[in-house]
Amino acid sequence: VTLTFSQPVDPATAAASIVMTAMPGMANHGEMAIRNFTPSWSADRKTLTLTLKKPLPAGTYEVRWQAAAADGHAMTGTVNFTVS
Repeated sequence: VTLTFSQPVDPATAAASIVMTAMPGMANHGEMAIRNFTPSWSADRKTLTLTLKKPLPAGTYEVRWQAAAADGHAMTGTVNFTVS
């Protein structure tokens, strides 16, 4: 999972999580945090890569992130994706 920002980010202010939000065949599946990844930054501090240690099971996911740009401007966001 890769997040690319338009400006350099201060890694000390950044955090990201991957959350499974639904699983096929389980109607009432609650949110489940995915913890098997390692974060790393590009040299220009514009790209955060979350390297998974093993493939994600089928389901829908949300990446939740927060960070501050080099100018101190705080940002938050989410990115949704599906694994089939």
